[in-house]
Amino acid sequence: MMMMMMMMMLMIPERDEGKTLLCRCVLVADCLNNTVVAVDSTLTKARVLPLPLDEPMNDPCRLFLDERAGKLFVAEGNGGRVLVFDNFRKLRTLF
Repeated sequence: MMMMMMMMMLMIPERDEGKTLLCRCVLVADCLNNTVVAVDSTLTKARVLPLPLDEPMNDPCRLFLDERAGKLFVAEGNGGRVLVFDNFRKLRTLF
């Protein structure tokens, strides 16, 4: 049996303009495991993001990061929701 995994990736460059936001990493919407994963720039370390949720994600399929506001938007494929995570400046401490 062949299993397909669909992923949406979002590259995040490191910035230092007084409002340093994030580490250099790739965000992956892992629809198979219903998580969002951060992978470091060398592709050697990966961590599931500890996103605060009232109920589990249902097929996360799209990501959008508003760097200025520090918000991550995650669109679900099956749940019909767009989840918004505020205060997303904490990625810097992941790796």
